Amino acid sequence: MTNTNTKLQVNQSSIRTDLLMDTINLAGDDYRNNLIALAVSINPTHWVTLNLHRDSTLDNAARYLRRWRVEILRRLFGRRFFDLPESELIEFVGCPEHSLAGHPHFHLVCRVPASTFSKFERLAVERWKAIVPSGTSHIELIDERAGSAHRVMSYATKHLDVNSTLPFIHSHQLH
Repeated sequence: MTNTNTKLQVNQSSIRTDLLMDTINLAGDDYRNNLIALAVSINPTHWVTLNLHRDSTLDNAARYLRRWRVEILRRLFGRRFFDLPESELIEFVGCPEHSLAGHPHFHLVCRVPASTFSKFERLAVERWKAIVPSGTSHIELIDERAGSAHRVMSYATKHLDVNSTLPFIHSHQLH
């Protein structure tokens, strides 16, 4: 049974890697549709919005997001979280966007292990506020109805700019 599960995890991981690479090489609606498919493929459990509420470049905002990810992983899984299989960690896909004031924020769909839901929800808010004192966050469960992950990711990609220096973000990009 373990061999089958390992093969399934490897196959799912390679499918997501293929979708990630395909997305990078597409444009327009194909890019957006592939990005939505990539997000749905991770089986997301949470919808997360992280706002900076201050001027920042997308590169700096991505650095804050990278720090947020690492701090959550350390607090949930310990200092050696990087030794765990990817399937046991948090994974997310999303898009940066700018508010009307021009401040960057991220819309993310996240796959969070069920055993860590409540701790993740608490830590995600606390760590974002610690990293970005002017920032706010909004986190909610994605319901299990068919199409829910697609619906929230469609919202996340509403202002997708494929020509941006950072058109989308995937947690695998933040290693």
